[in-house]
Amino acid sequence: MKNMIIFDLDGTLWDTADATYQIVNDYLKNNNYSLEVSRDVIVENMGYEFDVCAEHYFPKLEKKDALELLEKIYQEEEKMLEEGLTIGKVFPNVEETFEKLSKKYILCIVSNCSSKSYIKSFIKTAHVEEYVTDYVAASNFFISKAEAIRKIKNKYQAEKVIYVGDTLKDQISAVDAGGVFVCAKYGFGEDVVTKYSIEDIREISSVASYIFEE
Repeated sequence: MKNMIIFDLDGTLWDTADATYQIVNDYLKNNNYSLEVSRDVIVENMGYEFDVCAEHYFPKLEKKDALELLEKIYQEEEKMLEEGLTIGKVFPNVEETFEKLSKKYILCIVSNCSSKSYIKSFIKTAHVEEYVTDYVAASNFFISKAEAIRKIKNKYQAEKVIYVGDTLKDQISAVDAGGVFVCAKYGFGEDVVTKYSIEDIREISSVASYIFEE
């Protein structure tokens, strides 16, 4: 039986809130926009789709203008990533946990980000290249996170899938895709009520064993 564990990225495996806050506001300042996006807004929208982020970052702009502005900012971030910029702080114990899990399960990453370079940056920074089988940047394909989970599940013909995330939206996406949701309580989400949760990523090993043996 092929069992798969899929991980969310922001708030589950690493934290890019500070870097994103800096990149967004530096771009606005350097390009003479009289706008500023607070760190709280950045955190509240971690893991959300591109259009949702644009709307919440720039609520005073017309939707078209907000989308165009965020696209320019993301293009700037993409250049930084391609140049090797590290923009995230990897949570503790990720590398050792991935090494252990990879011996038993297919490990993948599904994020709402629109950039493959963003996920590649995490994989390189966390030193988990040999443990991650595949990844999907959902917004890059203009699909929902649930669709991305199904896409990668079907690709590898996984019979049972666990999705590890930190928000209510992650939970909804996991359930919609037919997966079992495990909440990373240490992440950005609040008030997520679920059957399975972890306080430390190392706990996913025992939780996964229990779920897959049910």
